[in-house]
Amino acid sequence: MTGACIAGIGAATSLGPTALVTAAAVRAGMSGFRDHPYRIDPAGDPHKVAMARYVDVDLPPAERLAALVDRSLRESLASWEDAAPGIPVFLAVPERSRTGLAPDLNEILARTIATTTGRGADTTSVALVPGGHAGGFAALEKALAVLRMGGADACLVGAADSWFFSDTLEVMDGANRFKSRKNPWGFIPGEAAAFGLLCTERAAQRARSRVRGRVLGVGLSGEHAATLPGAINTGEGLSRAVRAALTALPKDARVDEVLCDLNGARDRADEFGFMFARLGPRLGDEARFWAPATSWGDLGGASAITALTMAVVVAERGFPRGPHVLVTASSEQGLRGAALLHLPPLRSEDDV
Repeated sequence: MTGACIAGIGAATSLGPTALVTAAAVRAGMSGFRDHPYRIDPAGDPHKVAMARYVDVDLPPAERLAALVDRSLRESLASWEDAAPGIPVFLAVPERSRTGLAPDLNEILARTIATTTGRGADTTSVALVPGGHAGGFAALEKALAVLRMGGADACLVGAADSWFFSDTLEVMDGANRFKSRKNPWGFIPGEAAAFGLLCTERAAQRARSRVRGRVLGVGLSGEHAATLPGAINTGEGLSRAVRAALTALPKDARVDEVLCDLNGARDRADEFGFMFARLGPRLGDEARFWAPATSWGDLGGASAITALTMAVVVAERGFPRGPHVLVTASSEQGLRGAALLHLPPLRSEDDV
């Protein structure tokens, strides 16, 4: 079996502080939505949000996100901590165009990673990838290139994002982007951090680490219609990204599970529908579709990697319809991405 090995995962979301709790909650149809402690939405109702309840609500947003990064990173390194200081890190972060982010957010996140992985103040091996919803795939592609070229035998791929910066909330409310009585097609803002530890087969054997799955392929593309006012998005960019990821699909195989970043917004649903109309036969008639944002809210730049961790857990608990899982995401500024995973059921009595 080719592809980079997945040797560790971690996630911290509104549903729980670990990848296992988060995935179990999504699969059970649970919701992390609640009223914001004090904000009111444009309709005059309490603002529905998906905030991590186990993080102090009084912390500044950047510090809240750093806390989620620390938790999910530690979880992903549970069986690899001795080598952590030497592992390159690629972290997907919000798009540069996002209004209201703390000016030192990226610095705070990079410093958190350096501290958690035992690098002290050295953040030089932490590469930040500002790509939005699909940014995790851009980070994943960079990590795969490093492994493929022999630049390292293990890499950390992470993602972190939150909508709960005050100025960001104000701008999004002003644009009526969030779900409310005034906008049934809006989305619920969320926050999360997630990490995947990727390595070569040889590195996994040397570390005596269980291979929890493999990344077979990644596809990236752009969608021009996403940034052109009034343009109709027919899913061409997302279709190209999915096609590229599916080149790694074995002959005569079909996709068994699809995890997407649909969040309730009409334009995302239309785009995904156009893509499926083109590529439905490759995805398989029996494929099961998941839209985890119905449970954890819109995760922005954390969408792709958090979905990847969920897919791994679902496979390990013995619930997938088959081993081939496709994850897709679409960024606000046009980046489109997809990843094809091979995740055979690995459930054992030790996992129960």
